[in-house]
Amino acid sequence: MSTRVPFMRNRLQSSLSPLFGAAIVMLMTATLLWGSSPPRNQSKSLLLALSHARTGEVLFTQAVHAKDVIRLSWIHSVELTPWEEYYHILSTGELLLVTTRFQSYGAGVPEYGGTFRKERDWMIYEDINKVLPALQWIHSRSAKFQVQLNNNILLRTEDMPHHEPLKLSIRGEIR
Repeated sequence: MSTRVPFMRNRLQSSLSPLFGAAIVMLMTATLLWGSSPPRNQSKSLLLALSHARTGEVLFTQAVHAKDVIRLSWIHSVELTPWEEYYHILSTGELLLVTTRFQSYGAGVPEYGGTFRKERDWMIYEDINKVLPALQWIHSRSAKFQVQLNNNILLRTEDMPHHEPLKLSIRGEIR
């Protein structure tokens, strides 16, 4: 029996050596790949940019991520009531309009689709899911316009130039 054990051990070792080597290479490759990729819950960084719509001059930038929420709010110029829009940032750099809230309804208020409900003084359209490449408007400080990111104020009305065309867009990945 003692003569068989070395023979079997040598034979077993020689047949496992290529498998063991391949397993080590696969483990090292997986470790390198896993270590170099971002964690699953961390999305790539994008850049929110506020620029002059005519000249292209960049007035403000902020690092953002896909799925961040942008809230725009202002006072409607005719009805003089609050208006809010909620957008999700998409990984493609587009904006997804998901919800609009307003307190008065009249001429010029678009019918977005989605679902409608009334909550106290607010009329709310949800599940709009309209994809937009950017947002443009003529800024008026009398509208008390505000930009929030994930419930934090980014821009107040006085931070933006009065009576100028503005563009809010999401730019590609920050390097």
